[in-house]
Amino acid sequence: MSSKVVEKEKKTRARARIRVKKSNDVIAKILDVAFPVGDIQLDHSIEVRSVYHLYEMMKRGVIYIDPDLQRGYVWDDVKASLFIDSLYRGYPVHMILLARLGKDRYTVIDGVQRLVTIRRFFDNELRILKVSVIHPDIRGRSFSSLKHDIREKFVTSISMPVCFINLGNLDEKAISVITDMLRRVNISEQKMTTMQVIFCTFKTPSIQLIKRMSEYENYRKLLKFTESEIKAMYDKVLLMNLAISVHSGKVVYLQGYCFRSSMPYFSKFILENDEKKLRDVEQWIKDIIDTCIELGLERKHFTTSYYGLSRAMREVVSKWIFTAITVALFRLLREHDREEVIKRREELVRAIEDYFRNIDKTLYVHVLRASSIDHIAKIVDGLYMRLESVFKS
Repeated sequence: MSSKVVEKEKKTRARARIRVKKSNDVIAKILDVAFPVGDIQLDHSIEVRSVYHLYEMMKRGVIYIDPDLQRGYVWDDVKASLFIDSLYRGYPVHMILLARLGKDRYTVIDGVQRLVTIRRFFDNELRILKVSVIHPDIRGRSFSSLKHDIREKFVTSISMPVCFINLGNLDEKAISVITDMLRRVNISEQKMTTMQVIFCTFKTPSIQLIKRMSEYENYRKLLKFTESEIKAMYDKVLLMNLAISVHSGKVVYLQGYCFRSSMPYFSKFILENDEKKLRDVEQWIKDIIDTCIELGLERKHFTTSYYGLSRAMREVVSKWIFTAITVALFRLLREHDREEVIKRREELVRAIEDYFRNIDKTLYVHVLRASSIDHIAKIVDGLYMRLESVFKS
């Protein structure tokens, strides 16, 4: 091999090492933003529990699965049958993650589909598929139609691993740990979203407020959510950004890299117990939504396609546009009487449309990446100033 070829190979390898180093540096920065938990360590134990014992824990409410999560059950009978068959055959299955919140009460961090399948099976809501891949002992049968000795085996002998996590009291540390665990659980495959499980894990007054407001008639009328959006709790995620922004007085956006800077405000809102403050937040949300209706805003005004920012065939409500419009209106309503705002409905709607149609493209790209809360804040500030200029003209 000639010296020129050897030299060329050395340079190629050197460039490759530089690329790998840069890539690792970028990944390290991303992880630092995505998982900001410091030196927290968990108190947990891993145990093997019989599936029937898990079923009894669900029936007694010791393992709590929120109805919203149960409605989000997506396994078909094929996946459910194969899971029960795997348990019967003694195959290894993924561990259930349960977090202890309070005395003798656990919430599900990971494993909703498996637990609901177990409950369906013992409640005779699931009939195992009659196909050759299923073990003959359970093929085509429900639990009650199994032979006596097979039923006894499911009740006494069949088990699976469970991780019990002790979080103690619900505080900022517990919220941080749960959020971090959810993001790590979901990092390699599509499971329940972090926000979905958060809504079903925390039973605080603030979460109940979000759930109530998601049923508010004018909110439904304004955004006309599809069944799939409601199932994914998209309606509640949008309200969460608005509610925390109102509660904190800061622009909050629980998305991408913005999650870290929004986390302190998120935790304070989740833990808020002051009834007056929560009533104020609820009233502000109603006022903002009612104002949107009276201004003549519709679902299309909260989509990127309406402003020519995307070529999406289906109008999808944009989280950042909804946050920008509603938080800007919140600021406007603090400065002007609602009647005064409604009188200028045509000018204000034109201002909103003009602002988004002429938005700075570089800023728009940063917002799509959710790379910094500052970019969302700039859009809110810009829109608010544009709306405020209507009152000065």
